Amino acid sequence: MPDTSARDLQGTRVLVTRPRAQARQLAQRIEDAGGSAVLLPSIEIAGPADETTLNEVIDRLPSFDIAIFISPNAVHQALHAIDERIGGLPKNLRIGAVGAGTARALTEQGNPVDIAPQTHFRS
Repeated sequence: MPDTSARDLQGTRVLVTRPRAQARQLAQRIEDAGGSAVLLPSIEIAGPADETTLNEVIDRLPSFDIAIFISPNAVHQALHAIDERIGGLPKNLRIGAVGAGTARALTEQGNPVDIAPQTHFRS
């Protein structure tokens, strides 16, 4: 029996609203399935315009018990800022992740997750 699943979107145009940097993989999958991806990013992921408050929180991280990350984007943005400011997450800090993708992003960056829901996770 031939595999027709690779062409399930034949003739279908799909609007992809993910941030530009994250849209390419989804667009490729749509096109691989025979569809046409139309990129229209509806959100841009960027750091804060004023980093004062962020830096104040980073400076206090060693006194925190837990840090909870809500998305892979938050992981990448926060870890970059934390690394630049204090050289990484404090060793005493427990790490929480809202979902599997967030936990994976943390683990890939060398930060094992202590707390993560197994079901019903949403940011």
